[in-house]
Amino acid sequence: MKAIEWRCRGTRLACALWALSAAAACSGDPAPATKVAPGAGPRQAEAAPVPARQVMVNGVHLDAAQLAELERRHGLQIVDGNYWYDRMSGAAGPVGGPTLAFILPGLELGGALAPDASAGDSGVFINGRELPDYDLVGLTRLVGYVAPGRYFLDAMGNAGPEGGPPVVNLVVASRQAEAMGGTGSGGWYSSATGASGNEAGGSGYVMGKDGSGNTWISSY
Repeated sequence: MKAIEWRCRGTRLACALWALSAAAACSGDPAPATKVAPGAGPRQAEAAPVPARQVMVNGVHLDAAQLAELERRHGLQIVDGNYWYDRMSGAAGPVGGPTLAFILPGLELGGALAPDASAGDSGVFINGRELPDYDLVGLTRLVGYVAPGRYFLDAMGNAGPEGGPPVVNLVVASRQAEAMGGTGSGGWYSSATGASGNEAGGSGYVMGKDGSGNTWISSY
């Protein structure tokens, strides 16, 4: 789940929301045309009524007041669409799709993040959302093999198994991968034991499962 650097001016949140809006605009309906009475000239054209906004976040419709506040605060117009949003990490994208941007975490937008928000089937869950292949490929390029299971990711990039300590920082891993020319870090996986690990910058971790199916982790 590698953060995308958007080339636009403004706050990080504005750029990310702009990216989501642009993605929605690519598949959205065209703007309503003006309604002209038969025989009427250009000056007699009557504008069609402005339809109600249709912006959904995590299954909840945002009302006009919420949208107005978001647009006023960040100086943009959010294109109508259906989005998911991860409050813990700030990740966001279209419903049924992968992560398209990282915005500010902790915003009171919409309802709870659904496990199937991205229609993933990877068996890898981040903050309760099952990753689609696109997100999983991006993640494995940073940290190596990721075993099916449930993990957390916070807004600082710290990640690890649910209920456990952080074992990797994706922001650091991303910078290291860029410094290595995008080749990723020293991730590995053993099909014989089911264990996996990663090492970068003189530290790393090894993780696997015991005979009862419990995940264990050793950091160094």
